Amino acid sequence: MAESDNILEVANDALIKVGQKPVAALTDRPDDLNRIFSTQRDIVLAMAPWTFAMKRSRLTAAGLLDCSSKIITIIGNTDPTADTIADDGTGFVTAGFVGGDRALISGSGNNVGSHPIASVVAATLTSEIYGSLITETLTNDANLKIYAQPANRWSYKYATPSDSVRIWTVNERTDDDQTLWAEEGDYVVTNDIDNDQIHVNYISQVSDPADWSKLFRECLTIKLASELAMSIKESLDEKKMWTKHLDYKLKQAFARNADDGNTVKNIDTSRSSTGWQKAGR
Repeated sequence: MAESDNILEVANDALIKVGQKPVAALTDRPDDLNRIFSTQRDIVLAMAPWTFAMKRSRLTAAGLLDCSSKIITIIGNTDPTADTIADDGTGFVTAGFVGGDRALISGSGNNVGSHPIASVVAATLTSEIYGSLITETLTNDANLKIYAQPANRWSYKYATPSDSVRIWTVNERTDDDQTLWAEEGDYVVTNDIDNDQIHVNYISQVSDPADWSKLFRECLTIKLASELAMSIKESLDEKKMWTKHLDYKLKQAFARNADDGNTVKNIDTSRSSTGWQKAGR
C-alpha cells in the first residue's frame, strides 16, 4: 500500500468514528483534514516515548568552538561606542548567536567570562555595554572558544536535531541526579556540558505510516477524531470523550514501550504542542 493510501486510511477511520463518510482524498474535506493531519501526527508523536520514533544523538554546544583557523578581534571601546567581537569569517549567525544572548569566552588571555550581546551580524557581535572587554587579537588560537550562552539562567544551548518533534531526555542517568534542562525554540538549554556536548534521546518526526506501530496509528486516529468532533459537529462532549480515550491508549503505549526496554519514567498526555518547556525530564 502506498504511503498516501495509508494516510487516507487513517483519516477515514477518524471520519467514521465521528459518523462521517470516508473520502477519496484528504483535500475533499471542507474542514481541511489534509492541513491538520501532519500537525496532529506530530502532536501524538510527542506525547509518548514511541520506540519506533526514538533516536539518540550527541548535540554540540552553540558557538564558535574551533577558532584554530580564525582571527578573532576583540575591541574594548569607550562611551558611547559599544564593545565588539569580530570574526574574520561569517560564523556568528550560523553558530547560534542572537541579540539578547551572551558571549561566554573561554581561552582568552584578557576576556574570559560572560558578556551581554545587543546585536549579531554574520561577522560581528556588538556588546550591550562599553569598556567591559579588553582589546586583543587572537589568531588561530586553538584554545579560544566563544559559546552562545542563553540570557536566562542556563549556561549553554544546543541546536535540536532537524527531525525532532520533542527532546525526551538529556544526559539520561539511572540515579536521582537528573540533568536539569528545557527546550526553548530550536534549542535545548542546560548547564550540562561534557567535551562541548550533551547526549539526548528524542522523538523523531516519522511521516511514513509503514513505520508506525499499530498502537500509534490507533492513537492518531483517536486524536483526529477528537479534532473532527469540534470542527464538524461542534461537540465539546464528544471531543472530551475521544480525548479521554486517547489518554487511556497512551498509557497502554507507555506500558508497552516500558516492556520493550524503554526506561523513560514520565509521560505527559496533557500537552497539545511540542514547544512547551520541559525541565528535569
